[in-house]
Amino acid sequence: MRMRNPTPSLRGLLPAEQATVLGQLREGVVLADREGRITFINEAAGAFLGVSQRGVMPADYSRVFHVLTEDGQPYPTRELPLARAVRGETLAEARWSIRRDDGTVRIAAGAAQPLFDAHGAMTGAVLTFHDDTTRVQAERALADAEQRYRLAIEATQDAIWDWDLQTDRTLWNEQLCVAYGHRVREATYDWFIAQIHPADRERIDAGLQHVARHGGTHWTDEYRFRRVDGTYAKVCDRGTVARDAEGRAVRMIGAMVDITERKRAERTLRRHTETLEILNRTAANMAAELDLSQVAQLATDAGVELLHARIGAFFSETLDAAAGGVKLCALAGAGAVMPPASVRELFGPVIERNRPFRSNDISVAPRVPHPATAEHAPICSVLTVPVTSRSGESFGILVFGHPEPAHFTAGHERLMAGVAAHAAIAIDNARLLATAQREVEERRVAQERLRELNETLEARVEERTRERDRAWAMSRDLQLVMDATGIILAANEASDILGYRPDELIGRSAEAFVHPDDVAAHLEAMSMAAAGRFPPEEVRCLHKDGSYRWLSWVKSADQGVLYASGRDVTQQKEQEQALAAAEEALRQSQKMEAVGQLTGGIAHDFNNMLAVVMGSLDLLKRRVGDNPRVLRQIESATDASERAALLTRRLLAFSRQQALNPQPTDLNRLVGEMSELLRHSIGAAIRLHTALADGLWRTRVDANQLENVLLNLAVNARDAMPEGGCLTIETGNVQLDRRNAAANGIRAGDYVLIAVTDNGSGMPADVLARAFDPFFTTKEVGKGTGLGLSQVYGFVRQSGGYVKLYSEPGQGTTVRIYLPRLCDEPAAGRVDEGSAGTAPGGLQELILVVEDEPAVRQFSVDALEELGYRVLQADGAPAALRLLDRHPDVALVFTDIVMPEINGRKLADEVHHRRPDLPILFTTGYTRDAVVHQGVLDPDVELLGKPFTLDGLARKVRAMLDQAA
Repeated sequence: MRMRNPTPSLRGLLPAEQATVLGQLREGVVLADREGRITFINEAAGAFLGVSQRGVMPADYSRVFHVLTEDGQPYPTRELPLARAVRGETLAEARWSIRRDDGTVRIAAGAAQPLFDAHGAMTGAVLTFHDDTTRVQAERALADAEQRYRLAIEATQDAIWDWDLQTDRTLWNEQLCVAYGHRVREATYDWFIAQIHPADRERIDAGLQHVARHGGTHWTDEYRFRRVDGTYAKVCDRGTVARDAEGRAVRMIGAMVDITERKRAERTLRRHTETLEILNRTAANMAAELDLSQVAQLATDAGVELLHARIGAFFSETLDAAAGGVKLCALAGAGAVMPPASVRELFGPVIERNRPFRSNDISVAPRVPHPATAEHAPICSVLTVPVTSRSGESFGILVFGHPEPAHFTAGHERLMAGVAAHAAIAIDNARLLATAQREVEERRVAQERLRELNETLEARVEERTRERDRAWAMSRDLQLVMDATGIILAANEASDILGYRPDELIGRSAEAFVHPDDVAAHLEAMSMAAAGRFPPEEVRCLHKDGSYRWLSWVKSADQGVLYASGRDVTQQKEQEQALAAAEEALRQSQKMEAVGQLTGGIAHDFNNMLAVVMGSLDLLKRRVGDNPRVLRQIESATDASERAALLTRRLLAFSRQQALNPQPTDLNRLVGEMSELLRHSIGAAIRLHTALADGLWRTRVDANQLENVLLNLAVNARDAMPEGGCLTIETGNVQLDRRNAAANGIRAGDYVLIAVTDNGSGMPADVLARAFDPFFTTKEVGKGTGLGLSQVYGFVRQSGGYVKLYSEPGQGTTVRIYLPRLCDEPAAGRVDEGSAGTAPGGLQELILVVEDEPAVRQFSVDALEELGYRVLQADGAPAALRLLDRHPDVALVFTDIVMPEINGRKLADEVHHRRPDLPILFTTGYTRDAVVHQGVLDPDVELLGKPFTLDGLARKVRAMLDQAA
């Protein structure tokens, strides 16, 4: 709309008044004269455009203000809203974008129109607009979300439903038709409930209504859902309720999965498991049973249970020969009754054939010449299985019946054939045992008669000979008879400990079976045996499979014949070697632990001194003003103090006393993110190669410390390759068995490997043995502290893993780090500590400082007062508690941990007993104390390690006070 009659308020304003009035508007306003020159830009417009330049002509609008179309293209100058208004056009709605100098793009919406004086002459143009970025971005995000939602619904194999609780309508995706045959996209809630099996319907309806109407969020259940063909599918359904801003349930979205096949598989597996349990139990009971009638009863009971038969029986003509004819030996089943007179009548023809027989309806079976009478045995389906010994003798027959036709299957027949075989073996064994008992008794009687008749010397000698022969045959030690030259004349059956039969040893020289390295010892032992001396001998002997076994030999001689007995001590030797390796690992661990205790104590006292030095330097720097010379000296001292602090941190890392913040970590991602930094660190002459394993497990580790470890190892590798080379970083999954884990002092299990390999100068054996020792270095003075690999060792051991070094001179070095695998825990992202800025000051809050070291306490008091806090100080826990009782306005307690009598953690417990919400900040030069468990901070502990800077103290105190407010 053209403004032919401008309002008096706009026409009559002076420039200053115009700037005041228009500058207060939240909308952007830009004014131009008749030529289009910008004459006024209010504050809102200048903030949006990023520039408030005036005097710009229409030809330069796009260039000066970086104007773009909505799709990000340069906006033609003549088409700009203000340029068109200068030409006399009125634009009621217009939209454009602005690219600011910082690179951000904002979207504007507004209008432009010409301005006229009281006589109708055009005096210029005005552009008004507002920032429309948020609304446009929200609309785009909503459209993207809806598109993703549609794609997700189309891609899933679940039947997705959307129940509108206001209209009681449900929307379905295509999977409802694909999986269940219902060609329905929209239906009522009642239609959905009607498709549920009647037995499940009331329960599912009640569960859905309760969750939707009574404040629930999630619902899950299993039920039977009707297919279009009338059959039912077993489904698992999950639903989630969506609520509006007032908490009212507006809709419920769910996903229905067909689990019919899974349930069927579970039932099948359950049946198979039950079958195996019955078979195993029956077989075990039969094997232990010696009573033939009990064996028959066990087989019958097992058949009824396995086949779900109504009646089962075991008939036999041989188990009790005295009975004569067919005998009913066992009967099982619910209310089973079978009069003896009916046995031959009902099952005589089947028993006589002694073959498996199965009938779906015995009344019409062609093999049975007459039907079964209902009053004797009300059965229809019949299954019979013979019980036959390994020699072919028939022990009897198992018969099972059921009143329903076609109850028994071919699988039932095979199953009972196995039970019958077990029964036959048990009957055979019982008979054999009875026979053996009779034979033993007969042999005992015969031996007694022999003793009575042959109590002579000849009989005794003969008995001793038999005993020696028996000992020779039954000995599990290898027995050899050799001539004076070592040729084997005889060998017992224990030769199988070397994999040979006795006849394979006879005629061969014993020396042929001795390990080449042990031949000299063997020949010496043979020479001593010829002289009548028989010292113990342990040599490795060749097994038939090519391996060697350790045998311990004892020899004797008689009339030129050598007798030797060899016992297999291979396992004993292996255990001795494993014990020696474990003892060596224990000695190394004890040495490192002792050195760690010493370095930890030194680091604690040094940290206390550094806290005073670094804190005092911070305070001096704030107070000396702009004297450059003094500032340089302070900076030099501060730099030296920070390097000393780094040294103590490395000492704590080696001694496993640093406080770690372990998080679930993907090592592949960590290595990938560090690759660029490592390339810069090792230089252009060294090529970096990474080999990252697929499917790498995650581990729980302090990622920042692990990055320091990798950087440290990369720098060591660079120094070992002054002429260039290749640095390789590999990852992988490793499973350590109990033997390897015990040798390294850790638990067996799954570990994540990260290996760093270089092809540099390598290390000789004496250097490799001391590589982890603190302060040991092969570098020249000033090139290293000797704590690099010590820090790696301490960090890895504190993280629950271990580290191995492999190196040879001229062949390079490999450092392999094994970290425990993390299971069933979601990955956590890195915590961004934020960038250091200006230290936040205090608001005169009252802080209680507890520290037994006077110098450290005085520095803490001075630092907090410098930051704008009021401070109370105490030299121990008793004084601190008295001050706390007298000053209820204490806002924070800042306490050391290691103090005499009552440590900082016990003080904190007493403080929280009196004032549960009072924040407590711990500080220490140690980390192995009451607030750290195995190197990991307790969840409720805030810790500021010594030495700390003034800025670090300021940020920590301010954050805790703000959080407690």
